[in-house]
Amino acid sequence: MESSTALMARYLDPASRRSLVKSLVSEVARDPQALSALVALSEDLDPETFDSIFEELYKYVITLTDNLEMESQQNVCVLVSKIPKLTDAWFLHVTQYLETYVHQNPLDIWKSYKTVIVENHLVLVATETEAEAEVEVSKKFLIGILGFIERTLEALGSSSTYLNSKLDNCLLVLLGNQEPDISSRCSKLLRWRINQITEERSSNVVWDIIYLLETIPYKASKDHAYIFWLRYLNFNSANLGSSKLFQQRLATDKYWEVLKSGLTSEYHDHRKYCLSILQLSLKSVNCSFFNSVITWDNEERDKYLREWKRFATVYEIIAIDASLHQAEAAINDIMSLLSSKDSLIHPSWGICLFANGFRAAMDSMRKFTRSLLFSVPNERLGLFKYDLASFENIILPYAMQALNFVVKYNDTSKQNECIYGQALSNLILNMLMNIADDEDVLLTATAIFNVLVRSKDAFDPSRIYVALGMLNGLGDGCLKFGTHESQLTTLFECSCEGFVYENCSQTIFLRLLTKFKVEESLSDFLDTLRKFTKFNGTEILLANAHILGEFVVSNGFDIINEVKSNNSSDDKKALLIPLLLDENKNKDEIVQYVVSQNKSLFCYLIECNLLNGLLMDDNVEMQQFSQANAKYLLLESRSFELLDAVSKTNVTTKLSIADDQDYVTALELIKQELKSKDYHSCQIASRRLRLMKTLYLNSGYVFDLQSLLLFEKYVDILKKSPNLKEHLDHYKLVELIQADHLQLIQATLERSQTVVDFRAIFALMNTSSTSFDLNVAMISLIKFILGSFKDSSLVEDLTGFLAELWENISSSRLKLNENRLHLLIIEAMLDKKIIDVSLDSEVVSQQLLVFCLSVIENSYGRRSLLPTLTRKISEYQLLQPSRFSKLKWIPEVFVGALTMNQLKTNSFKLETVVGDLFDSVFPGGPEPLYKSIYGAEEISSRVNLMAILLTNQSEEFSSTMVKYIMENENKYHLLQPIKSTDGAEEHVRIQLLTIILSLMKPLIKSSDLTLLDNYMGTFHDLLDTEPSPLVRIYIEWIICLYSNEVQLTVMLSRLVDGDGDSKIKPSRLISYQRILFLAIKQLPKSKEEQLLNQFITVVLPEATSNKVIMRHFSLSLITSIYDEVNQKNLAIEHGLMVILESLYQTAVQSESFGLYRSGSALLWDSEQDYNLLSLSGRILLRITDRDDLPNITPAQANLYLSEEQRGALDIAVGDEHIDSLWAKPERAPHTKFSVADSHAGKTTPLQTKSGAWETTVDVDIENSREKAVVRSDLIVVASLVDKPPNLGGICRLCDVLGAGLLALHDIRVKNHTLFKTVAVTADNWMPMVEVTPNQIRDFILEKKTQGYTLIGLEQTDNSIELNSDFQFPKKSLIVLGAEKEGIRGDLLAELDCCLEIKQVGVIRSMNIQTATAIIVHAYSSQHC
Repeated sequence: MESSTALMARYLDPASRRSLVKSLVSEVARDPQALSALVALSEDLDPETFDSIFEELYKYVITLTDNLEMESQQNVCVLVSKIPKLTDAWFLHVTQYLETYVHQNPLDIWKSYKTVIVENHLVLVATETEAEAEVEVSKKFLIGILGFIERTLEALGSSSTYLNSKLDNCLLVLLGNQEPDISSRCSKLLRWRINQITEERSSNVVWDIIYLLETIPYKASKDHAYIFWLRYLNFNSANLGSSKLFQQRLATDKYWEVLKSGLTSEYHDHRKYCLSILQLSLKSVNCSFFNSVITWDNEERDKYLREWKRFATVYEIIAIDASLHQAEAAINDIMSLLSSKDSLIHPSWGICLFANGFRAAMDSMRKFTRSLLFSVPNERLGLFKYDLASFENIILPYAMQALNFVVKYNDTSKQNECIYGQALSNLILNMLMNIADDEDVLLTATAIFNVLVRSKDAFDPSRIYVALGMLNGLGDGCLKFGTHESQLTTLFECSCEGFVYENCSQTIFLRLLTKFKVEESLSDFLDTLRKFTKFNGTEILLANAHILGEFVVSNGFDIINEVKSNNSSDDKKALLIPLLLDENKNKDEIVQYVVSQNKSLFCYLIECNLLNGLLMDDNVEMQQFSQANAKYLLLESRSFELLDAVSKTNVTTKLSIADDQDYVTALELIKQELKSKDYHSCQIASRRLRLMKTLYLNSGYVFDLQSLLLFEKYVDILKKSPNLKEHLDHYKLVELIQADHLQLIQATLERSQTVVDFRAIFALMNTSSTSFDLNVAMISLIKFILGSFKDSSLVEDLTGFLAELWENISSSRLKLNENRLHLLIIEAMLDKKIIDVSLDSEVVSQQLLVFCLSVIENSYGRRSLLPTLTRKISEYQLLQPSRFSKLKWIPEVFVGALTMNQLKTNSFKLETVVGDLFDSVFPGGPEPLYKSIYGAEEISSRVNLMAILLTNQSEEFSSTMVKYIMENENKYHLLQPIKSTDGAEEHVRIQLLTIILSLMKPLIKSSDLTLLDNYMGTFHDLLDTEPSPLVRIYIEWIICLYSNEVQLTVMLSRLVDGDGDSKIKPSRLISYQRILFLAIKQLPKSKEEQLLNQFITVVLPEATSNKVIMRHFSLSLITSIYDEVNQKNLAIEHGLMVILESLYQTAVQSESFGLYRSGSALLWDSEQDYNLLSLSGRILLRITDRDDLPNITPAQANLYLSEEQRGALDIAVGDEHIDSLWAKPERAPHTKFSVADSHAGKTTPLQTKSGAWETTVDVDIENSREKAVVRSDLIVVASLVDKPPNLGGICRLCDVLGAGLLALHDIRVKNHTLFKTVAVTADNWMPMVEVTPNQIRDFILEKKTQGYTLIGLEQTDNSIELNSDFQFPKKSLIVLGAEKEGIRGDLLAELDCCLEIKQVGVIRSMNIQTATAIIVHAYSSQHC
């Protein structure tokens, strides 16, 4: 508004105006209002007047600027912009501050960005004199000055031609400042300077700045790069097509590479900027060119533009809007970029789409992209070489995520499989095999290695599958030393969570060494091999020696000559020897060479456990040489390092010494070293003792047991010495010596025939040990004692020791690498002698119970524990069936073991799958990998438990088990589940009923049926309350087996007459029908005919019941009855048979017949199916669609049922016929998507919501895409709505319908994942404000003063129906109610009116999103 002073000045003569201006200038320092008046008069000042006031005015303006007077900022900036002389002077002044800050803070500029400054002479270095004169410019002051500059440039306007090269240079320099506050302000200022910058400077400066900013790994810097780029294109849009320099720039690879990098950015706004840059760039192309990223034939410009337009639209769908249904419609366009050879767009742009699909916030979009990835034809997978950065950083890391690796049972192969893992491995294989250029293969391998290295501590199976793909896909010599061996070495160091993963991954990594190109010498190869053995030992090396040997020979090297040459050190020669010995060539020559060498090579062979191959044949010379060296090591060596390395070798070596007296000498030497109390000597003694133990175990010598027992006092010296206790690993050293001492004692006991006092030996043990080696030695010795002595007096002590040791070990999480110890304890604790004693000893019985329950608890996520426990229990049952039935601790242990619901994660199941994979890819091992590490699979425990349950089923054992289950309702909740829908509880109930069902036959055969009579009524009642259909199957089977002819007749009468005064529930009716039919089928023919005629009269009426569940089941049952009648030629009353046949024909001819389970597919045979497999869970798989239930397959039964167990079974094992009656509909593999199923070859219309090709993001001009929306005055207040998904939907529809403002209860909700998922980027464009529920009243009343009509969306007695007659005021504010409570009363009182949406259904409310959409659309249809 024009001031009164300015208005008055219009009517003054020039002289009076000059006088007024001078008066204002003199007053300006005292009266801030004078400045506003000066601004109004400034445009009409004549030069003479201005010259007379300039000095005083300039001084005042500078003072306000230097003091950062923000209240006067607007007037200062406008005044400066209107007076040219003042403009020049003021900018010169503030530019000096910018230059000074740059001079004083050179380290604040990104190091790489300084090259732009230097090469383009943007800022001169200050002279020493200038530097001394400069005042200090703080960051805060600089930001304030930049604010003044921004206001001034804004006042000057974008059309200004004001020139100031120094200012522009400073802004360009500060654009590379590391402080986002500074660089972002400079980026905004460049909006006003882009025209002068592009006109005054070479375009190379612009591109140098853009390219360098884009390489800085910080979001703000990349923001500045893309914004600067966009400004350049927008400002020069009219001239780009005719600019030779720009056309040359477009022809370069770098232009498009940098742009493509932005298109795959993790930031949404970067992708938006770059999509606009892409569009502007393509539209400006005016020449033909070809480079590695893009091809353009300008003669077919329209054709190229059409194809790029579709790409831009698809890109917007995936990368900007993340719209799944639109992406699915665009599948052919996406796939054509990689699968079609005729595409005009380079494949790397298609990879860009994949990268953005994997980066999407919505999981459904990521899964969709994953399916596309696995749909790319194998021969086109090599095209990923064109964008290895995206493949390495986005695509492959997502593909390797653990959630993708799902394990499913394959009915064909009869084993678990991970289809996705196999697909991923094949993808890597085919990608590498379809790259023709060796250099491209090398670069691709480097990218894959980089991903493997970065994920070395992540999900193990994904690394294995990818590495296997590399191994199978790489050709010979594709990897290079100097490039890849450091990456491979890093992978050698990887440790996995599981020995199967460890062995498999390291085998693959080792074999990748055979893909390297070896030139001139084996030095690099042996160096890498040595590093492998350093981290992984030599076991895997020896297993793959033949492959490595063939590789060395295939590269033209003679191994024997390499061993004999002086080119390699002894440690490397030691590695070469097994490669040669594996071929069994030149062994004598190698032996001669080793014998001729010094001890160094021999020691390396022992250290690496490589001596066995040389000692396998009885070569006398080698034996003598090895014995001499072994004697030297045992009796003479004082090198701790050498003895330590040798002592760690595998005990399986055949190393020995010739003179038995040397063992006595060595023991005395060890005693002397321990007596010395010198820590280093004690360390040497410990390693010497271990070496002696190894030699002793391979010899036939027998120590004097008493001398060995007396050795304990030397261990006591080590324990109690104050000097030795000072060392941190003192106790580790003690326990290491104790472990070897006990192993020497056990070996001596095994060879000696003398009578021994085992209590004296037992006294050497202690349960407080934390050493794995000592614990193993103690348990092994206890097992020997249990197997050797006949007196049971020591059993309680041994049991107590084992129980206490287990408690100590299991008190914290069991260590995975101590699995061998855990299994040894289980085997010792469940020794026959201990179990026998538990019959008479309550103490031992209780200890066994506690121990077994602890093992079961720990078996949830640990392998081998449960199989070992159940195997030992089964072995005892087979040995002592009568005594087994009397064991008090068995029922609780058995129930605990069978109900244990082990970890079901894919990660847990994958270890067996990876084990099978290893066996198939690397055959030839002595036994399957998984078995060699863990023994029997976890399913073997279920096999053992079912074998126990179905073996020697005595009445005593059966009744004890059933009583235990039924009397422990508080523990197991068989009759009354805590939570009816809980899957874990369902599992427990199924297993409990499996036990009862498996014991029904011996209980039925018993002379006393009191037990079953007592519980049968309970089972009948369960048919009313049991929520799980799976559990009901076992209940029905139990009742069916128990029911005789009389009971069946009673059941039939209850179906006809009801259950007394009450009606039978439908669930029990269905169960009774099934029970009756299953039981009647087992009767003699005459009895079956009699009862079946009665039964049909019950079923037929129910087939027309108004209860859907009854009608469907009865119709289904009729098909089974009809088949039964025909198969057995049963005599059925004619009238009944006519109806039966009619209903049967109707049922089988219906469209739904065969689509769902019906008839016999819902039934089983109560007698023929009473076998181990069916009882174990196979029957549930047969008659339901669940595939995740515990069960035993025939293959597993064949593998894990021993001959003894088979022979002792009371019932048959059974066979496989799950799918014989009904075939499940096949499901498409979840990892493969068939492009052929998606209208392949057709071009479908692409939906675009925001016009990717027609509009661009212009960060400055008001017609940019997000600013192009002309929003209405409508305000939507959603502050009473609190659910993020609803608010996200409201935000999206408000943006779509052009609402002016959306009020939320908490603005932070827009960052919620569920909000973003539904909003689909609308939160980036929709204006939103935070109005808390307590602030709503004040907010709407304030808006009312601004002319808004306040409208509520609510059902009240005065509500107006929302229809076409209602006219919304242009300035409308709509208040939305809470999801349940609606609008509060205090707010209703302030509203001008309430609208309600007409509803005619039963439900009197609708979702808040839907209601909002209706009312906002009604408004926008009138005003938008």
